[in-house]
Amino acid sequence: MRLGKTYRKGGFMNEKVKSGSRNVAIVGPYLSGKTTFLESLLFVTGAISRKGSVKDSNTVGDSAAESRDRHMSVEVSAASTEYNGIRFTFIDCPGSVEFAQETYNALIGVDAAIVVCEPIRERVLTLAPLFKFLDDWEIPHLVFVNKMDRANIHVLETLHALKAVSSRIVGGAVPKQYIPGVEMGVREFLTHGPLGFPIVDLSITLTNGSYHNFDSSEQAFKQAARLAMQTGIPQAEPTLLEPILRVDVTTPSEFTSKVLQLLSGRRGQILGYEGKNDWQGWDNVSAYLPQAEMQNFIVELRSLTLGVGSFHWEYDHLQEVPEKLAERVIHSNNK
Repeated sequence: MRLGKTYRKGGFMNEKVKSGSRNVAIVGPYLSGKTTFLESLLFVTGAISRKGSVKDSNTVGDSAAESRDRHMSVEVSAASTEYNGIRFTFIDCPGSVEFAQETYNALIGVDAAIVVCEPIRERVLTLAPLFKFLDDWEIPHLVFVNKMDRANIHVLETLHALKAVSSRIVGGAVPKQYIPGVEMGVREFLTHGPLGFPIVDLSITLTNGSYHNFDSSEQAFKQAARLAMQTGIPQAEPTLLEPILRVDVTTPSEFTSKVLQLLSGRRGQILGYEGKNDWQGWDNVSAYLPQAEMQNFIVELRSLTLGVGSFHWEYDHLQEVPEKLAERVIHSNNK
């Protein structure tokens, strides 16, 4: 963990704030704007006099040389400020999947978490494992929807997705006081479906039910909902999905063919390649690559390109896992 300095308007703060302190983690997917959000928090509380930007490599959160070079957080960093007599230490956690364990380790020791996300439904769905971790460890958290000023946002879709799989529950013959129990049972089941993973992309409707004036309870309806899901979801023929990333690789032209082979060998879908502008003798290769195939990708890439190849990636969409691979994954996960 990289520990940042403690900031306070007018200089560094050397005394411990007597009225209390809070450790708050800032978490979310890669490129969701966590580091910029931290920069804004420090600015509005007077900890810094001007806001830096990730693009200009001058933010407090991305102070490591590698973070500045890659324009992304590669380690946990922290910075503190004071507001209304309370000292806040904000812990900026990397969103890239290869640093997920560092993020989870940092979350265990915080008082609360702020989940930063974009108003894009597909990206919100990738937060399911993070929300499950926060719930399992009973870590209080709130969601900050970033980049709302951009065009073509879908606010309602984002809000429905944030509710961890859009679900719609209405009442039939079930008293209103028991419907929250039904919803709770459904949500608990969705965190670990019949294939062993969280369930996304579905709609659920409560159309009818029965109750007893004396024996019915919220816990009973919660259990009934779980049993209904156990019966109904397999009949819907669920499929295993995996996150697909868009990867852009920069490489000397003489190694382009090797890079294409590397991507294809990792179940990649080549989108194309072209010469880089103002970079004579260099190519940019674009492809879709399953996130599961990213392990050690940079190591192989550097090995094939004499250490000079680099890449940038971002989440693009979810896609069905090939049948044989899905069988192996499900079997391994259910052991």
